[in-house]
Order: sequence, then structure tokens, then C-alpha cells
Amino acid sequence: MVKDSPIKAPLHLRNPDVIAVIALLDLYGPTFYPGHCTTAASRFEWAKAHLEGKVNNPRFRQYFAVHEVEAWILSQPELLPAPVRQKLPAAHAQPETVNFNEPPAYLLNRLYEEGNKTELQKADLW
Repeated sequence: MVKDSPIKAPLHLRNPDVIAVIALLDLYGPTFYPGHCTTAASRFEWAKAHLEGKVNNPRFRQYFAVHEVEAWILSQPELLPAPVRQKLPAAHAQPETVNFNEPPAYLLNRLYEEGNKTELQKADLW
């Protein structure tokens, strides 16, 4: 998407029936961020300006997801088994602040292995 949006968004925006092009990308995962962008806020600010600047059209907007769906699960700890819930760090109260060293999916996998002695099965959470 990082390579394609500056090419494809303008093509779509040439169509007079297209109101806008909206892109969504994870802050965690892509490797195009400069080394000094280590927080969610710094990655967001830099990448939004970078990608919107490459498209250079006011009808293009770049949005970001801080973390995957597991962040939503952290925001509802009552969904988790007691052994896992008891091991949640204080960061779970604001899952969007969980860092990039142990994002929500990794944190939950670790806690499941420690608390339940089994791997997290995402289907069990839904």
C-alpha cells in the first residue's frame, strides 16, 4: 500500500464520481518509518504527512490503526479467563498506548501461555 497509494489514489480521484480516497494502514508492522519514529504519535504524524504528501490531493486521507483487533480485547478484560486477566499489566487500561515492543497480540499470546499453559485461540474470544 505504501508503494501503491501514490499511484492508485490519483487514478481513482480522476473519476468525477469519486468523492474521496481513504487509506488505512497499521502503525505496527510496516517498516518504512524512519528510525526516530518509535512511538505511535511520531509514526502517525510522520507517515500521514509522508503518504498524503506523495498523493498530493486534498481528497486523499490516510488513516492508521494503532494495533490490531487484540487492542479491543485488552479494552474489555472481562472477556479474558481469570488467569490471564490477573496478569494484565496496567497498560491494558489504555490499550492504544501498548508499545511496539510487545503489541497487544504478543502480550495476549504471552499471557495465555503463562496463565493457561496454552496458546491463544482467537476464535475463543469471539
